[in-house]
Formats: sequence, C-alpha cells, structure tokens
Amino acid sequence: MRMETRPTPPMHCCIFDYDGTLIDSPQITMITLQDIARRRGMRVPSLKELRDLWHLPWEEILWNVWATENNAVSVLFNEEHPKIRFKPYPGAKRLLTSLAQKNVLLALVTNRDEESLCYTAETTGINLKHFDVLDAIDGRRYHKPDPRVFNRTWAALENTGIRRENTYVVGDSIGDLEASRGFGFPFIAFPTYVTKATTFRALGVPNSHILTDLQQLRQFV
Repeated sequence: MRMETRPTPPMHCCIFDYDGTLIDSPQITMITLQDIARRRGMRVPSLKELRDLWHLPWEEILWNVWATENNAVSVLFNEEHPKIRFKPYPGAKRLLTSLAQKNVLLALVTNRDEESLCYTAETTGINLKHFDVLDAIDGRRYHKPDPRVFNRTWAALENTGIRRENTYVVGDSIGDLEASRGFGFPFIAFPTYVTKATTFRALGVPNSHILTDLQQLRQFV
C-alpha cells in the first residue's frame, strides 16, 4: 500500500515506541498473563481488557487486573519471561540501520525498565546503539498518555537544534498518539495488535500517517 503524500516538514528525528512498534510482543505477553492466571485459579482477563490497559506501566497493568495479587503474577511472569521468544517486526532492524545512515536522530521511549529493554533487544536483535537517546521507565515520573513522558528525551534532543515539527513519534497505541499530540510532535501510527487502523483514523490520524509496513517510514525523511 502506497502512502498518500510525502509529509512536510521532513523527519530529522524519530522517537520510537518499543513494544508493539519495533518488537511483536503485546499479544504473546497477554496470552502468557492469561495462562498464569488460569493456572493460579485467578480471574482471567480478556485480551480486550488487557489491550485497553496496555499503555500503562507494567505494575499498573497488573494492579488494575489483579489488585493485591499483582506481585504474585509479576513473580510468575518473570519466571516465564526468559522462555518467551519475542520477534522484531519485519524490516524493523533494517529500518533503524537505514535511518541512522541518513543521519536521522533516533530515540526510544518505553515503559520497560532498562534491564528488560536490554534483554529483549539482545534476544530480538534490535541494535540499541542506533539510538541517540534511550529512555526506559527507570526513575521516570510520567508515562503515556501524559505528554511529559517525553520531557527527558526532549531535554537530550533539543540541544541538537532539532525542531518539534521535524520530530516524529511512531507508535502503536492511543497513549502514544495522545502523548505526542500533547507535546507538539507529529505522530505516525503503526497499527499492530493493540490498536487498529480504523481507530487511529477515527481519532484524526490521516491515512498518510498510518503505516502498513515499517519501511514506509523512509518516505518521511
């Protein structure tokens, strides 16, 4: 599918979401949580319930679903986590290499902690060295959809002379969209498991800014 138009202004910097944007992790993670709850005799949430919470930090997702049993679920998931084989989305690794070669500044803002980010990047082959800024959730007060989630990243980027209108956010969730709009960044949707293209269209994202393939992002440079 072709993008409708070449966007203006051109992309000089790209801020990526991680899970559901670069690595295909949400669905298998949700199914693992369901399996844990089923084995423990706990309430099993629907996939829709989990999708609706997916923009929150990990601890808040577990608390919203299992309340006081959230710690037990977290421990069991950590035992399962090394067995899960996440995969990068097709073309993700090639895209990061291409953008870096074109001197596009790259940043990553994720609700994962640094340890989990580094582990999953190593196992999926996502090269974190391509990123000029890495912002894991460690020590960060804000999370999506709060636009202040970008405070630390922008503090590191704005000294380069990059302008907000040339800094695009790429994400797969409504939280990504709302945070980027609130901060004044143009947004590019990559609909995967969490949010569908029809939802992004209903929220005002034009077709030209909805990807069907990560490689289409090159047309924004």
